[in-house]
Amino acid sequence: MESYDRMRVPISMRFVSCTVMLLMFAHLSYLGAEQPDGRTVLIGPFNSYKSETDLQLQTDIRSAIEAKLSENGYRVIFARTRTPEAALQEARESDADFVVSGFYRKGTINLEIFGQIYDPNTGYVIDAVNVSDNLERLQDVEGLGNLQLDRDELAESNQDRIAEFSRKVSIRIRSNPGKQERRFNIDENILGHPIGKEMSFPVRESSGSDSEDVFQVLTEQDVTVASNVVRALEKQPVSVSIIDRKKIRLSGARTVNELLMIYVPGFFLVEDQDDVIAAFRGLAPDNNAKVLMLLNGQNINTEWFWGPPDALLQGIDLQYIERIEVIRGPGSVTLGQGALLGVINIVTRNGASQRDAMITASTGKDGYGHFSFQSGIRGEEVQDFHAYAYMGRTYYPGQKMRNEAYARDKGYEGVDDLRLQNLYDFQIKPTANINTSFEEVVTNGGSPVFQQDGVSLVQRRTVYTSGNRLKRSDNTTAVTTLAFKDLELDLFYTDQQRDIYNFYRDRNEVQNIIRHADAKYSFGLGSEATLRLGAFFTQDDIILHSHSGFIMGGTREERYGGSMLLNWKTSRNNQLAIGTEYRKYDMGLPDKNGNNFIVNQANATLLGNVNQTHQYVYANTIDVASVFLEDYYSVSQSLDLFAAFRYDKQRYWGANVSPRLGMLYRWNQDLRFRFSFQEGFRGSPGVAYSGGFQKDGHLRTDNFDDIEAAGIPNPNGNGIYRNIPRTKPEKMKSFEFAANYKLSEGWEFELVTFYNRLKNIIDVGVLYQDPAVFTMPQVGNDEPGDWNGFWFYKNNTGELRQVGAEFGFRYRSRKLDIGLNHSVVRVVSASSQNIGAMYLTTDSENKHHRAYPENVFRANFVYSPIDPLSLSMNYLYFPNWYSPNGNRVEGSQLLNAGIAYDISEHMEISLVGKNLLNYTNPFPMNANAGGRDLSDGAASLEETTYWLTFRFIF
Repeated sequence: MESYDRMRVPISMRFVSCTVMLLMFAHLSYLGAEQPDGRTVLIGPFNSYKSETDLQLQTDIRSAIEAKLSENGYRVIFARTRTPEAALQEARESDADFVVSGFYRKGTINLEIFGQIYDPNTGYVIDAVNVSDNLERLQDVEGLGNLQLDRDELAESNQDRIAEFSRKVSIRIRSNPGKQERRFNIDENILGHPIGKEMSFPVRESSGSDSEDVFQVLTEQDVTVASNVVRALEKQPVSVSIIDRKKIRLSGARTVNELLMIYVPGFFLVEDQDDVIAAFRGLAPDNNAKVLMLLNGQNINTEWFWGPPDALLQGIDLQYIERIEVIRGPGSVTLGQGALLGVINIVTRNGASQRDAMITASTGKDGYGHFSFQSGIRGEEVQDFHAYAYMGRTYYPGQKMRNEAYARDKGYEGVDDLRLQNLYDFQIKPTANINTSFEEVVTNGGSPVFQQDGVSLVQRRTVYTSGNRLKRSDNTTAVTTLAFKDLELDLFYTDQQRDIYNFYRDRNEVQNIIRHADAKYSFGLGSEATLRLGAFFTQDDIILHSHSGFIMGGTREERYGGSMLLNWKTSRNNQLAIGTEYRKYDMGLPDKNGNNFIVNQANATLLGNVNQTHQYVYANTIDVASVFLEDYYSVSQSLDLFAAFRYDKQRYWGANVSPRLGMLYRWNQDLRFRFSFQEGFRGSPGVAYSGGFQKDGHLRTDNFDDIEAAGIPNPNGNGIYRNIPRTKPEKMKSFEFAANYKLSEGWEFELVTFYNRLKNIIDVGVLYQDPAVFTMPQVGNDEPGDWNGFWFYKNNTGELRQVGAEFGFRYRSRKLDIGLNHSVVRVVSASSQNIGAMYLTTDSENKHHRAYPENVFRANFVYSPIDPLSLSMNYLYFPNWYSPNGNRVEGSQLLNAGIAYDISEHMEISLVGKNLLNYTNPFPMNANAGGRDLSDGAASLEETTYWLTFRFIF
């Protein structure tokens, strides 16, 4: 209570200041409500084409377009006239920027809609959008006259067709503020379609240019991760990267973490002794708790320790993913604690994106194999009902560890017998609980005295001789998504067991089982507001194994809660989102085997009551309550202002306010800018408050005030260890300036610069004494580790300041997609306590980020010279990086490539190669133990490998 009183005043002051800021914006919104918006669309008539007139259908089409455009900040007016020509004249009189008009045809199978977008100033069509599947016209094709179509199977609801059409119209208008002619769309949807031969449209003569504007359509994607108000990519208030399904399938990435490293500027995969770190903009923490992961927009992070679930971040099954959205930088303003360094949102496939059934089978070098089935339905059987199901199994035995770098230098501290491991032939087998046969197994197995190390016989075991396999994984994943009208339900299950290939103790395999359910329901509150309710439940098991099959530990966390979000268009120019969220975490529960313990060595300790003597996490419940507000105001067609704040409350670290403020400015149709400020934060992991890691010496925060009473002598001879202040949340203030410039048709240049200030950096502290000098006593109700010491989470004093840039070129057309980008990050200043700590090397004179390459170049190509063929190449290069001890280490390069060919409408075959240059330099590694073990990297890059994939659609 005393600590709460101390922080109450500054928190109140911050809350009041944020409230005043929001009131100012509300006042600005009121003053500007009557200002002309400049983004006006006139919706003209939609007349019947080769079918009977249906006035209600015309009204439904026009209303759907109006709703979609209004949702994105456009002023929409309806034409009073009945012809496109008259609508154009009416648009000129109304000073409208676009006219949308068209036709509809009620086919015997599906509704077809043909839309044209006009520039009122010229009177010409500048774009065309059709929702037309041509199913009936197949019977007119020579040789297909006797084709019989199953109409019930192919039918879609009118509502779905209208929704698809209005979405496409919105994308085309939003992505074309300069009103440029989209020649490819006009050729395909008007001139190349029967309607263009039977009716007259004002279309300019072709200029003969081969360049298409399809890239602008690709630019305009709905983004769900960064804002509760806007969805358009170019309107996002933060830096966002999107990796779509087309890029994923030929990326050459083994895991989600690898996929992000290949495509996302400002992101890098960093190795750790017992984890694989998702690092952002130079910052590679000790675990992933400072990065937030979402699944279909729902927070799925574990609270007690890990952060993103291991089975997702290191998951080797990517076939169910539709796209991945990544915030490069803090996202706590909309998503709360954990979104400190970055946010990763995995969007699964659903009934809208996967309509057919598909079987996928893969096989590859080093024993890789995958098999999956997925299928979707979209309103064919039951109107407004969408569904998707996926089931996949992936197995990879991994590659043999190389006797290099950390694997060579780090001594193995376990007792698990290699001769027992060989019985398993490096395969993951079902694991049973420890029983009385343990002593007999160990006795019969014996203890190895000599191990082969290169060309000499040595007694010393290392990580190399431990039996670890590089990237060995065994994964089962199942996904179900259901949607009926305004109700959505997501079900997700994954079970993955993988090698912790850099680890040096017997608990060197981790199994992660996730069971997740998420439900959302939306309903309208009049024409300008929508209320969305959500609820979720996640069960998360972590189980630790040895290679010989012994269970070395496990625990469970259950997470559940609900949310409410109100979206309200308060005026023509202003959009507002208000929400609240409540999350609860039950940690320290028994896992599926009834266990909650952790042990490092597979010895006789396992025969005892380890669930009482070696508890992994002490049982506890932590809840977080949040309220947030976001406002987006369009001053004019060129200028948008945005502001937001979020208030989070938790009983251990107290309360926190995360603000955001910024602006978007479009200089002209080719050049736009963004300036933004936002904060991110993360409190200590839940185990810091609950306690755990019994016999490993973890000291929980509640016992920080009992250190002096224990009378532990300081090894430097300077009295005794003093009490430690309670750990505060780590915070980042991030300032960004971004620019995007369209150089020519297809080419664009993007620049993002950032300046970050971090304070209260959460690091790991240690209390230690030589057991020969002093036997460590109990502190409070925590007992010392078997190494005669304690470890705990603490704040480093002072700040870390850094600056960086992410810039590159992008070219997009219908056949070719090129991305070239470079990322750079530098340390500006750091307090003395942050030198050699969590993020920085030990060199105080030449400050560098620890284990994170400060210069990274990426080149990504996707090329389709002909429709059935796709080629992909992804190249990553970093010249050097700095190890934790300050050494400058030679970098590496990674080249992946893939080719896919559609054998027929129903069959596709692809071949993907990984690390084709076979560079295997030691990879950046952080948080490895001191002494000789402080290696300059890990031998964790896979040698050249490949896999072949066959897909059949039916």
